Amino acid sequence: MKDRDRVAGLIIQDGKLLLVTGYDADYYWTPGGKMDGGEDHEQALRREMKEELGIDISNPRFFTQMEYFNSHSEKQQVSHYYLVDYRGEIKPAKEITGYRFFGAEELPRFTHFVNDDNLLSKLLSEKLVR
Repeated sequence: MKDRDRVAGLIIQDGKLLLVTGYDADYYWTPGGKMDGGEDHEQALRREMKEELGIDISNPRFFTQMEYFNSHSEKQQVSHYYLVDYRGEIKPAKEITGYRFFGAEELPRFTHFVNDDNLLSKLLSEKLVR
């Protein structure tokens, strides 16, 4: 069975990728979330970035999509990743307990999921994260 698709925003500044963390997590992930019924990718991405980080995004550019097995829901899931620009100050929601920008040398220590490794490889190969 397939779970709802997920969208995630990739915010890169000075060659570093923004990742977030939450309660009781010892790892970081890309900000985003599941699409609500009737939303397209851009609508879901704008909503999720506003909800999680308190920011308005602009110029979303499709980067990649990855399919994986979500062990929490025990379903196949597809994540759609978009490079985004933003304006405003990052003001995380309550469930986001921390965020920071990671360079290439730090990322492998802080990620958790298999698709994170695949995403990191693609970001590095395209020289977006250094």
